[in-house]
Amino acid sequence: MLEELQYLYANHTWTLTEKPLSAHVVGYMRVFRIKRNADGSVARYKAHLVAKVFYQRPGLDYHDTYSLVVKPATISVVLAIAIAQGWPIR
Repeated sequence: MLEELQYLYANHTWTLTEKPLSAHVVGYMRVFRIKRNADGSVARYKAHLVAKVFYQRPGLDYHDTYSLVVKPATISVVLAIAIAQGWPIR
């Protein structure tokens, strides 16, 4: 996990900004999980940093929300173009 954090810092993933006086800071929690192989042995450890968004106040802490969702038709078009161009698909 430390290695991943160092990678994020090195790539300037975040920008430190001043908090507006009227802003409400949303808390977070860490969620840890062990991913296992079929035989029960440990495959890898996973960690997620999850925002406690249920503390947000509409109109004060955020204005609009959206979800990045791709339509199946878009995926089909992109795959068709990749095949036509001979691009590798993984």
